[in-house]
Amino acid sequence: MLIEGSAVKDKFGNIYYVSYYNQKDDELYVIPKYLKKGNSYVKIINKELLNDLLNKVDYKLICYSKFLKRRTFILPLEVIEVYYDPLIRIKEIIYNPTDDHEKKIASFINDIINGGFFDLEKVGIEGSTLVSLHNKSSDIDLIYYGEYKENLYNTLLNLRKKGTTNPIEGMELKKLYYEREFHRYFSYEMFKKIEQRKLCEGKYRNTQYSVKILNRSIIGDEVKSNKYKTDIVEVIDATYNYLFPSIYKVKSLRNREEYEIINFRIRYLEMLKEKDKAKIKGLLEVSEKGKRFILTERDSYIKPII
Repeated sequence: MLIEGSAVKDKFGNIYYVSYYNQKDDELYVIPKYLKKGNSYVKIINKELLNDLLNKVDYKLICYSKFLKRRTFILPLEVIEVYYDPLIRIKEIIYNPTDDHEKKIASFINDIINGGFFDLEKVGIEGSTLVSLHNKSSDIDLIYYGEYKENLYNTLLNLRKKGTTNPIEGMELKKLYYEREFHRYFSYEMFKKIEQRKLCEGKYRNTQYSVKILNRSIIGDEVKSNKYKTDIVEVIDATYNYLFPSIYKVKSLRNREEYEIINFRIRYLEMLKEKDKAKIKGLLEVSEKGKRFILTERDSYIKPII
């Protein structure tokens, strides 16, 4: 089963992260991640390496999706040779860690369980560790597929209160500020304030971690618009700001209309709380259910307002 957060290797040895499998149209949306060069792998971090990948493969990778209403990376299923399952890989790490990084992940999972979380069967591992290309400085990227979302989030809160985890600080936080290009939108001091209250990302024993808590009731909704709009809003409900995708119920400060923001960008998880104000840009969708803004692409954003 091709699930969000998994990974696949094609017949040329290149590795892709799976964003979503659209069963209706048999489309596998992926993120090109590692280019196979000889006996080693190169992380795809720029357009040059992406072009190297596109020139190497003999299949069409960038295609138009009617489901998403845009061109995107769609991997043909017939070129897949290896599937990396996040749920199976995490169990290998827990019960038989092979290096210090994997031992730290096993310890983190143990602390989460001891902190009050009880649905280990639905926890998986993402990223470089999933495909065994990690090193001692790699992040810990967990993903949760289950129903006990609030239980996991409260456990992360307990771990933060105990000092088991900490916010990202210092030069690492400064680096994150520029990597995510937040310097274009708001001050470092505001960014620091926002990051300090985040629980789904932080530091565990000097290693950065992230915990993606999937909101699967939203994942898979067909995109009905490709028209970008902007608005200035006030948050009236941020209860589910920690889920992926996150949900913010907001009120427009232009016309007092209320609607939802559905955010598919990791960097904007846990960003806003109730009564916060922000300028937003996203795909405007209007249906019988009402109006909502979808944040998916790089052009989408949330800019907090002081």
